[in-house]
Amino acid sequence: MNDDDDTTDKSMDELPLLVKKPPAPLGLSLQRAIAVLKDTGRYSLLAIIVMTLVRGVLPAVQVAAIGSLVANIADLSSGLNQAALWALTQLSLAFIGAYVLENLIKYVGDRLTLKLSYDTDITVVRKLSSLEVQDFECAHTYDSIQRVDSTTGQHIFELFDSARSGIQGAISIVSIIAVIATWNLWIAVALLIAPIPAAIATFQLQNKAYEIDFVRAPQLRLATYFRELLTSDSIRKEIGVFSLAQLFESQYTNIRKGFLKTGLLASPLQPNQIWHTWADFSFC
Repeated sequence: MNDDDDTTDKSMDELPLLVKKPPAPLGLSLQRAIAVLKDTGRYSLLAIIVMTLVRGVLPAVQVAAIGSLVANIADLSSGLNQAALWALTQLSLAFIGAYVLENLIKYVGDRLTLKLSYDTDITVVRKLSSLEVQDFECAHTYDSIQRVDSTTGQHIFELFDSARSGIQGAISIVSIIAVIATWNLWIAVALLIAPIPAAIATFQLQNKAYEIDFVRAPQLRLATYFRELLTSDSIRKEIGVFSLAQLFESQYTNIRKGFLKTGLLASPLQPNQIWHTWADFSFC
């Protein structure tokens, strides 16, 4: 028994970082995702962070440019003066910069995701080739192996990108409020305070939904396994001989019903949704 435990522990230690760790809350999972991305491409990650910071400030530049433009062309009879032309130039550059940065962030993110997916897939295949038969007989080890597939790299980056988008939205709001504060302090304070309760509630709901997804992940893989068994022609004879069809159907139905009940009780929200909504509102 001790030998089997040692073998299992050894095989688990050889698995990648996000595979051998137990289910974790959203914050800890995000830290792990950033650590993995840093190991995969630290310069790409740094470039995304820098571009996100710049992209977050651009809406404030747009608001300031619009305010300056409106103030300088209030008297249309005098035409566009130098200050108005400069404000128009700032506004144009801000719009162009926002478009370029969004596409650059997506481009660098796609490249980082491809490299991460490749590294993760190759690492898992190499580790799997070194495992013994008894490793697959351990339910915990086998389930941990099933956690990683060819889309794992994409999932890791999506977790990071969701947080990145939320931070970008928060920077946009703060920078816009800083501009508005120079015009009217009370409006700026109202815009700053108003989204806080909704943002807290949204984050709590998303964190809860993330924990639910972690908890039910093994059941989801089990449901997928039951479905694959029922749709496999190679083991149809064995299923018929041992009368397992009804058992698999019952287990699969119970798992799916549990998922449906959980989904109806807790609908997940995007953590950055509230930030983008208020950023758009403030800009308009």
